[in-house]
Amino acid sequence: MITPLAFDRGSVILAGFGFHGIARLKPGKTIADADADLARLLPVWMDSWSNGPGNNPHIYETWKITPIIRPLKQEVIGNIGELLWVVMGTIGVVMLIACANVTNLLLVRVEARQQELAVRAALGAGWARIVRGILVESVMLGLMGGVVGLALAYSGVRLLVAMSPTNLPRLSEVS
Repeated sequence: MITPLAFDRGSVILAGFGFHGIARLKPGKTIADADADLARLLPVWMDSWSNGPGNNPHIYETWKITPIIRPLKQEVIGNIGELLWVVMGTIGVVMLIACANVTNLLLVRVEARQQELAVRAALGAGWARIVRGILVESVMLGLMGGVVGLALAYSGVRLLVAMSPTNLPRLSEVS
């Protein structure tokens, strides 16, 4: 059973600043407008409640209490943007390490093909032609790896959406 929270003005003192609420803004209104409206209502609220006999209810103005309205998204997930930048930076470093490893593998492969390249040079192929052949081979390997990676990522996302686990929020927006 749900019962509304009701206050008895004679027995409750003013120090009830720990209440949170969820509200929807009118169309065309901003958070700054709502903050200004609540700041205007704060003295009215202080006048409406007692702070005990013989006490000034406006004593809390020295505390500089102001309303703080935040979007619900920020309240629920917080400031996750900074964490995502750290994750993206870490992924970037890992990708650079992977690229360096692939480059080393290609250099070892060229070193192993040194005899073949020496024969091509002896038969009259210029260095530009040899470098162009190695570059075309490397680009083709990179393009094929990229296509395979994109296909795996696409099929992985499709599989994730098809399984539709219940603990993933906003899964319907995955595309």
